Formats: sequence, C-alpha cells, structure tokens
Amino acid sequence: VGENPAFFVEHHLADFETFRGRLLARKKISGIKPIKLLRDIEDPYHIRLVVLAPDMTTLENAMGESRLQAHFADKSIFLQPPKIVFAPTNVYP
Repeated sequence: VGENPAFFVEHHLADFETFRGRLLARKKISGIKPIKLLRDIEDPYHIRLVVLAPDMTTLENAMGESRLQAHFADKSIFLQPPKIVFAPTNVYP
C-alpha cells in the first residue's frame, strides 16, 4: 500500500475494547499508520497490528517515544509491551 512496507506488531492485551477504541481514535504518528488489526480466534486478547512505516528504525523510534511507552505501560490495557514480530513486507490492495 503506497511506498511504505508493512510491519507486524504483536500485542498481548488485558482489554481489547479499550485498545481498539484508542487505536481508532489515533491519528498517524511519526509516519506510522496502522492499517489492519488481526485477532487470534483462539485467544482474542492476542492480536497483531499491521502498520505501514518508512523503515524499521522509524517504527522502533516511534514505539520508543515516551507518550507511547506510557500508553504501553498501562496494565489495564496491555499485559506486556508490544513487539515487532515480522518486517518488512509489501502489502498490495
């Protein structure tokens, strides 16, 4: 989709609905754009978020920003911090 590769970011959640609501309200951050949410059928609190980013460094820097780190530290939403599990790949419409 566009010129940016897609990355998969794995999340283990305590509260899916709050996570989803905040994700939908979030705008593009530092060139990072979420495009797809993949939810595990057997474990609905285990998800993979597909995001577009110019490169791995940009994604890692965005995830390391203090505002997002504080968000990821919210134990009412996240069981553990997210991690990049697959990168990069091209996504076609």
